[in-house]
Amino acid sequence: MAAARASAAERLAAEDAVPMRPAALRPVRGGLSATAAGGNVVYTYRFALGSTRLELAPAAAAQLVAAARQAQLVVLRGRTDSARDDVANARAAQGRAEAAQLLLIKGGVPMDRIRLTYQGAGDFVAPNSTPDGRWLNRRVEIELYPVRPQAVEPPEPPALVAAQ
Repeated sequence: MAAARASAAERLAAEDAVPMRPAALRPVRGGLSATAAGGNVVYTYRFALGSTRLELAPAAAAQLVAAARQAQLVVLRGRTDSARDDVANARAAQGRAEAAQLLLIKGGVPMDRIRLTYQGAGDFVAPNSTPDGRWLNRRVEIELYPVRPQAVEPPEPPALVAAQ
């Protein structure tokens, strides 16, 4: 049964044969992929153990940067595969988000459209008990918003309205 199921890395490698299209970039060295979430697109780049180095094929980098230039807001979320939040893992997560930020800024994405966050532990997308799962969890997510979210004031609670 285990032989019938491809590992996460094998599934992503198989996608490499698919021609590039906006909603699904082929994974390259570090593993770049994209998914659509409502009107947003989330690109995910996967890192080698301990790495903060974002290495993309020129065509993939150009496609990512072009899409990010069109976005009204870009949110970068750096992550690690650590179960323990400590300074070293926070730095790794921050470095991963900053690597994506540098790529986008060099490509012409205005800094005021980029928001950077990072988390040194947790927020796993795969079981962290296997090498494939840990590889999937070492990532930066690059979420592109076609429309800038607007802040809204929450309505006053009914009790306050009634008291007025």
